[in-house]
Amino acid sequence: MMSAIAKTLIRWRLRELMARQKVSVIAIAGAMGVSRATASKIKNADLMPSNLDHDKLNALCRYLGVTPSDLLEYVPDESA
Repeated sequence: MMSAIAKTLIRWRLRELMARQKVSVIAIAGAMGVSRATASKIKNADLMPSNLDHDKLNALCRYLGVTPSDLLEYVPDESA
C-alpha cells in the first residue's frame, strides 16, 4: 500500500529580498516593465505568481542580483 503524499509548499520570497535590499515597489515595477499595482501583487504573493513570465523573472533577478532559486524556498509539509 502506498503512503500518503506529503503536501509541499514552494514559498515566494520576493518580499523578504526587497526588504533586505531596501528596494521599493516602484523600482521593481520599473525594472520589470510592469505597473506599480502588478509589481505590488508580485511582491505580496505567498507563492510564485503564475503570471510571472520568463522575461519578467529574468528582469527581476537581474535587478536584484539574485537567481530564481533565491526567490523560492522549498518548505516540506511536516505533518506527513
